[in-house]
Amino acid sequence: MTAKQNADYLLDAAMKAGITDPKELGNFMGQMHVECGGYGRMSENLNYSGERLLEVFPGRNGMDTPAEANRVAAGGPEAIANAVYGGAWGKKNLGNTEPGDGWTFRGRGYVQLTGRDNYERVGKELGLDLVRHPELAEDKAIAARIAVHYWKDRVVPNHDQNDVKKACFDINGGYNGLPERRKAAESWEKALQNGYKTNGPEALPTQAHSVSRQHLSKDKVIHVQELLRAQGYVDSKGKPLDPDGAMGKETKAAIEKFQTDHKLKPDGIVGPATLKALESGRESSHDAPHATNGPLLDDAAHPGHSMFRQALGELQKLDVAHGRPSGEHTERVAGSLTASATAAGMDRIDTVGLSHDATRVYAVQGQEHSPFKKVADVDVMQAVQTPLEQSSAQAHASGQSHAQTAAALASSQQLAETQAQQQNTRHV
Repeated sequence: MTAKQNADYLLDAAMKAGITDPKELGNFMGQMHVECGGYGRMSENLNYSGERLLEVFPGRNGMDTPAEANRVAAGGPEAIANAVYGGAWGKKNLGNTEPGDGWTFRGRGYVQLTGRDNYERVGKELGLDLVRHPELAEDKAIAARIAVHYWKDRVVPNHDQNDVKKACFDINGGYNGLPERRKAAESWEKALQNGYKTNGPEALPTQAHSVSRQHLSKDKVIHVQELLRAQGYVDSKGKPLDPDGAMGKETKAAIEKFQTDHKLKPDGIVGPATLKALESGRESSHDAPHATNGPLLDDAAHPGHSMFRQALGELQKLDVAHGRPSGEHTERVAGSLTASATAAGMDRIDTVGLSHDATRVYAVQGQEHSPFKKVADVDVMQAVQTPLEQSSAQAHASGQSHAQTAAALASSQQLAETQAQQQNTRHV
């Protein structure tokens, strides 16, 4: 579903539940707009860089240095969720008492329900087993019930339904994103007063005007970056966009490229037409710039499969050593490392290691202290976010390039030898 469809569904559910006053309804829709990233997702975005992770969760469960934050971030979304929502903090504040609860009970739905205690309590109140089936909180119908229930259970009893700041605290336990909530609530209230209807032609109230870099909320930028990544758009170095919430020159350039590809005005502004095209393209991204129909690195038919398996095996050993589970993120790093190693002219990976601050991972061919060893490296967070399809295509292209170079060199050497023999024959 598009962001507008998600928002309209919740608006309809809220009105049927008796939330009809434009000011209260505007506040409700504005709060949920920020909670679920502009209605663009039903599951918490946990793709953090180490720097951003430390900024958002400073000191959480002892994570108080860049090196520690980078180590956690390198594990991918699941490791991040367990690190920031588990441990002593998660047990005390969220009731996350079992290993893996941080990931199992991560933020879901319109209100981003988080933590075992909240899943259990809300589930009982709504007659749902959300502890055994936490994924139900992502279903739009159930997510709408939870959001309305949360509002009536936490906001209305405090008489805060018309106060954006107080409702923010009731829902979030703090004032995260308060400026964005004020703007969103104001936009929704104004739109409702002007007759906004569900399933109509109007854009979302928060998208009613083209927005520039200065006016996009961090959550909205992340949503746009994720849509661009999913459709294969990259930065100036050919790397996938980092969904960091910053509308920098790389993101703006990717937006302009997308607009050009889709015959839109290439102004780098995410207006209603651009956002609609992005969200429509998410469901048909088969023509993404980096898509490939060839075998992936995890397929024995790929020329780089053997090296990929070597990289993956070494990375899995690192995961065990750092006490984190292996998963898709491990395969992505292995793919990126294989592509980098192939580009460096390597034909095997003997060892893999992390930099001291855990921001880069290295592949080595040969003895570690040998002057003849070959080394390739990649940025960990960029590797985690690089699809295996892209790495597979890059590795294949690099392999072909090296093969062509080797063939040309062999041909040149053979020609030189032939000419030398002919000269020797003439001198005899």
